[in-house]
Amino acid sequence: MIRVLLFHAFLFLLPFIGYAAFLYFAKKADVSRSEAWEGAPVTVLATSGLMIAAVSFVLLAAFTGSPPDGAYTPSQFRDGVLVPGRIE
Repeated sequence: MIRVLLFHAFLFLLPFIGYAAFLYFAKKADVSRSEAWEGAPVTVLATSGLMIAAVSFVLLAAFTGSPPDGAYTPSQFRDGVLVPGRIE
């Protein structure tokens, strides 16, 4: 689960990383200085990051997971070993 959350956090930060790369390669300003980010379109970057993350959540829900017609088998003990639940 933490891998999925870190992946979506990276997708949210992707526009900010792109803007920092633009500032670095365009040599318009020092990326590490706060003045370079004062005129930054932070609202646009945050909105685009949220949209990218939201689309990735929708795609994750649509194309992963168990089949909808599967039957759930609950977890159970077999020979003293816990067998986790699954969808068959």
